[in-house]
Amino acid sequence: VADITKTAELLHGEETQVHADAGYTGAEKRAEIVALERKVRYRGLAKNGHQLHVLFGLANVVIGARSATA
Repeated sequence: VADITKTAELLHGEETQVHADAGYTGAEKRAEIVALERKVRYRGLAKNGHQLHVLFGLANVVIGARSATA
């Protein structure tokens, strides 16, 4: 079962924010979510920026570990 089909079961309707990965793209258009009469707001740009910072930080750790063992 795809995660997106269970989205309505995970939400109780009183959330102020919902953060999810790309697998939930389009969740706000599904009938069971529209029936909850909630607004869905994505913070895509901020999330992408944070993900880039984490990935570059992890890359630095890997590069540092490789140079330490060489």
